[in-house]
Amino acid sequence: MAGRSAEAVLTALESTIKTTSTVSGVHGISIGVLHHGEVIYNKSFGYRDVEAQIPGNDDTIYYFGSMTKGFTAEAIAILVDEGKLGWSTRVRDVLPAFQPNDKIINEHATITDLLSHRTGLERADAFWAQSDNNILLSRDQALPTISQLRAVTPFRAEYRYNNWGYEVAGRIIEKLSGKKFSQFLVENIFEPLGMTRTFNNDSECHGDNNVAQAYMTFDDASPAHVPRPHMAEGTLMTLLVASRVVSKTS
Repeated sequence: MAGRSAEAVLTALESTIKTTSTVSGVHGISIGVLHHGEVIYNKSFGYRDVEAQIPGNDDTIYYFGSMTKGFTAEAIAILVDEGKLGWSTRVRDVLPAFQPNDKIINEHATITDLLSHRTGLERADAFWAQSDNNILLSRDQALPTISQLRAVTPFRAEYRYNNWGYEVAGRIIEKLSGKKFSQFLVENIFEPLGMTRTFNNDSECHGDNNVAQAYMTFDDASPAHVPRPHMAEGTLMTLLVASRVVSKTS
């Protein structure tokens, strides 16, 4: 970026952002870049409501799904710093109920294996995620279901995306902290960072009109409006999508 400010570089990327959004079917996005505690770039593209042609802005609340995995990893890192576990701590030593059928995974899987998607367990999202964002299983069925998942690649042999590992990671956070996952995030991440429009539950943003609609994308990148996710505190995979809506920090 020699001779150019960070702001100028980010502004120059706007055409690329628009093109990428168009070809990938992202119909609305708000981007903020912070540098040393200061907002150096802030811009919204597209619409938070495609049908009504309402654009988003820097206060729009978005559901951001699996981006919450970063919050889960950060929460684990906080517990590591507190000495409550290590990155190489075996899952079964914290959660004895974690009993995959595969003997190697059962005996050797660590918290790092879960976060790195390298257990080798099948993805099996169809077991819990139905169309229209409905949840098929109750949360008490999570560990029994995980115990039945097949290993489809050798342990630690390759990256294989798996949401179930983050359900387990969330339970580890709850057990070691003695708090609900959502409470842990609020007290240790959201409040310290002043994230006043970041929530763990749909009900916390009810009544706020500045909330993006939910969309899937057809093969031609056109939008398909779908119901907002039904995940909430106490449902299966809540820990995957906790704090799933976010806006700028205050």
